Parts: sequence; structure tokens; C-alpha cells
Amino acid sequence: MTTGIRALVVDDEPYARRKLRGFLEAHPDAGAIEEASDGVAAKEKIASFRPDLVFLDIRMPGLSGLELADALGRESPPYLIFTTAYDAYAARAFELDAVDYLLKPFDHVRFNLAMDRCLRRMAQGERLPNPGLLRQLLHSLEQATLKLPAAAASPVLGVRAGNELRFLRPQEVSYIRARGDYVEIAAGVERIRAREHIGDLEQRLQGDGFVRIHRSVLINKAHIAAIRPKRKGDQEVILDNGETFVSSAAYKANIKALIGQDKS
Repeated sequence: MTTGIRALVVDDEPYARRKLRGFLEAHPDAGAIEEASDGVAAKEKIASFRPDLVFLDIRMPGLSGLELADALGRESPPYLIFTTAYDAYAARAFELDAVDYLLKPFDHVRFNLAMDRCLRRMAQGERLPNPGLLRQLLHSLEQATLKLPAAAASPVLGVRAGNELRFLRPQEVSYIRARGDYVEIAAGVERIRAREHIGDLEQRLQGDGFVRIHRSVLINKAHIAAIRPKRKGDQEVILDNGETFVSSAAYKANIKALIGQDKS
């Protein structure tokens, strides 16, 4: 009897399907794996195979991934992990606690992060919201992009805070601090309690100027006012809002890079 997560890989590119299948076959929690090359075939496969998890490409001929997600209905849909080559702004629409995404090209590290997040939701019995929300969400972001001047358009960070879906501009976030199963996000005068993991946020904010200085602290370099040495080689980081954090030895290299001492 086959055990493990039943997964369906949906992508019109054979190479992309082979890559995902390979990652799945190497994952200890994966079970039976099926494939579909377009949205119409995927809809039929979902009905017959009844997967626990679907890796769903967004742009496909015939029936797109978003249209397929919208057609799944509300009764026990499979968990969805979108795969997309969308630009970074649109891809942020899927960075929610309710659904994950893989931005092409991705590696096995990012794949395993997505799997871990999905497994946590499965273990906690969390279900997806109405898949139609995903289309509304992407449409809203696309419309917002059209209304912004080109110079003002920038990526946003999507997080789930209570019953809300919050969208924050990374440049407005000064720090992110782990608080057990949640994180505290400082955005201006706001302190947002979001159900996220700091490791996931570190991955999602790569290239946005954030640096890890402690296992529980991620800071925005643009908001650093000063760095002062402490005892035992630690460093005190002072932000422009007056808040301070002390680095840990495990992230000494990151602090050295900040102050221009890349070599030990």
C-alpha cells in the first residue's frame, strides 16, 4: 500500500515536470506522483487521482493555473503550491500562510521550504480559503501596479496577520523578530503580529536589503543608524527608530559584511 503525500505536478513544460518529480521522489514524505501537461488534463486528474498536494503552473494554454484553482470549489480542495515565472511583484501575491509559490528557477532548498510549510499546515488541519480569493488577490495587485508610476512600483511582502492579508513594502519594514510560532514585523509605527516563520521571510526577502543578525532577528540595512561593539565580540545594532538589537556569534560574518570587514 502506497503511503505518503499524493502529489500532482501540473506544467506544460516537460523539463519543469521532470525537475519537480525529481525533487518529490527525493523527499521522504512523498508518496504516489502523477503529472499533467495542461489545466484541462489536470482537472480530470484531480478528480480521479485525488491528490493531497498539487504543484500548479500559473501560465498554461487552455486553462491557466489560476482558472483551475478557481474551479476546484470549496469542498476539500487539495493543497496548492504555485510555480511561476511571474515577476517578483506579482509573485508576492502567493506569499501567504494559506498558499505557497515557487518562483522559477528554484532549487531543492526552496522546494523543501515549500514542502515543510505545506506539511505544517496539513499537520495542523489548516485548509485553504476559497481558491477564488487567489484570483481576486492577483487581480488587485496587478491593478495596483497599473495605477502606480513606474518609479514607484516595487515588490510587496504579503503576510497573514490575524484574519487579514497584509501587504507591506519591504523598504518600510525596519526589522522582523521571531516570537515563537509568530513574528513581529516593524513597519513604521506599526508592530504587526504575523503567522510566519523568520526563516521563510529571510528567503522571501533576499535581495531586498535584509540581513540576519540573530536566529530571531532580521533587520533592514536601510534602517541601521549605528553599530557599536559589545563585549565578547558581539555588536549592538541601533536602528533609526531608536530600537536596538545585539548580534549573536553565529551571525558574526553578516555583521562583518555590514561594516565592510568581509575577511576575518
